[in-house]
Amino acid sequence: MNLSGATSVEGHHTLAPKGARVKALHVEDMDVVVEPGIGWLELNEYLEEYGLFFPLDPGGSS
Repeated sequence: MNLSGATSVEGHHTLAPKGARVKALHVEDMDVVVEPGIGWLELNEYLEEYGLFFPLDPGGSS
């Protein structure tokens, strides 16, 4: 997973005025590239249809 600068795992310390999205998903490698600002709950909703999930739950979802 590529969580680049200006983001946190929960996505609460970022600004994403145009929204955040998944840029690329490589199912065979279990690799996903996201824009700063996407939260892990949002990511898991996206990954669910592929039978994948981001297992890290570092704390609250707010």
